[in-house]
Amino acid sequence: MHGSDTLLSLAQDRSRPARLALFRTMGDLLLGPAADLSDRERAEAAGILERLLTQVEADVRAALSAELAARDDIPHSLVMALASDEIKVARPVLLKSPLLDDADLIEIVRMRSREHRIAVATRPDIAEVVSDALIETGEELVVEALIRNTESHLSRRAIEYLVGESQRVDRFREPLVRRQDLPKDLAQRMYAWVAESLRAEIADRFAVDPVALNEAIAATVVADQPNALDLATKLARSARAQGLLNERYVLQNLRAGHMTVASAGMAELAGVAPDLARRCLLDPTGEGVAMCSRAAGIGRAGAAILLALTAKASDRPTAGRLGNAELVALYDRVSVPQAQAALRFWGRHPDLLAAGARA
Repeated sequence: MHGSDTLLSLAQDRSRPARLALFRTMGDLLLGPAADLSDRERAEAAGILERLLTQVEADVRAALSAELAARDDIPHSLVMALASDEIKVARPVLLKSPLLDDADLIEIVRMRSREHRIAVATRPDIAEVVSDALIETGEELVVEALIRNTESHLSRRAIEYLVGESQRVDRFREPLVRRQDLPKDLAQRMYAWVAESLRAEIADRFAVDPVALNEAIAATVVADQPNALDLATKLARSARAQGLLNERYVLQNLRAGHMTVASAGMAELAGVAPDLARRCLLDPTGEGVAMCSRAAGIGRAGAAILLALTAKASDRPTAGRLGNAELVALYDRVSVPQAQAALRFWGRHPDLLAAGARA
């Protein structure tokens, strides 16, 4: 322990070495046993340290921060001074200090750098109000760190917002799916746009049937959404990967009125663009339906059902020149290669295939 004469001498000496020696001496005092200092002496030592923070190198300040980070017996003002310092100094106390309350952390989030916000986001046991402040920054790296922090607390409203954002921000998807507080209904919503591996995790974790998930997603795909066709195509490709893409998939979605989803499924089966498959299904002559069904490998009975279902969407009973029986006969006469060739021709000359205008 330094004597009072030594401390007085250091305090009076304005040289850089003396400032550093005084800083380290005050730090040693604070780090020593609590019984060695009275409350007044401890506060005075901390006050001296605060005044010297700008006069010593960052590495020295960072070493003190690391030593004091987990302590609960040092003045709050010193902790806040360290937490507000450059990130190499602030990080230890931001991660560990029990003296920083929610208001302190929110102040750091709003007033300091992105690196400070990331440190706060990785702090254990973050309260919902702090999480909300981090999310409000809109900084993807900060929000990702928060989502990956399994000890952070997120409100239902915050999770719902992040799930919605995950449709746009890929980096949110994997950590969100793996959070234990992700509600089942929001996990099912994410199923529409996450990767195959994450879809498998959702199905396994929540013990839901992938078929039911696909049907639930299909119900959310509305024709007038700007990304509806892209979403429907992703859904069809996911169904194919899971062995669920077949004529039943197309028929179920047509029965439910999900023309966009049915068109995307038919396109995947027939190997054509989704827009062409949609125009075939809406062809008022019915010939596009028959050809697309044959090219997609739809069975004869399935093709007949498709013709009946699509007739309602295209007003075929009045606009078409062939009845269902004649259209099924056309289906019978045409081979799969011939049907595929016809679709390729229509793809190059779209004006030659009549198309309905309604979903």
